[in-house]
Amino acid sequence: MPCFPWLSVLFETLQNLGISVSPNHYYWPVPDRAALEDREWPVRSLPAGLDLRLKQQIELLGDSVSEYGTEWTFSEEEKENGSHYRYNNGFFEGVDAEIAYSFVRKHRPARIIEVGSGFSTRVMAAALHANLAERDTPSELITIDPFPDRIGCRTATLTDE
Repeated sequence: MPCFPWLSVLFETLQNLGISVSPNHYYWPVPDRAALEDREWPVRSLPAGLDLRLKQQIELLGDSVSEYGTEWTFSEEEKENGSHYRYNNGFFEGVDAEIAYSFVRKHRPARIIEVGSGFSTRVMAAALHANLAERDTPSELITIDPFPDRIGCRTATLTDE
């Protein structure tokens, strides 16, 4: 927004009035309502034999959140070295990050392979570090990304190898 400083002022004014404005962009989690209204939504049933076990999914979610929800203490400000997860990053936000963190904490994977890297990598690295500190559980976080240094996570060493 540096090209349009008035956008920052407008954004702050609207926020103070309790109005949230979000970008209309395919990377943003808020959908474009006009595109949704114009789209045909065919009714599809689940494939025969597929059991999503929704009750168990909800229980798993509840267990993870109740056990690790108190650890969601991420800052909203960029840290000095810029390699930590933070809220309001514009990419991997709130609930997505909190659930990812909680699942990694609860299930303590030995290895995570992520295609692409960014704030999701940072939040999973934080969970793996917490696992390591708590139970000396070594883990490996592998990112497949042509520019891994851009997020500053190359310094995260979670294995003995």
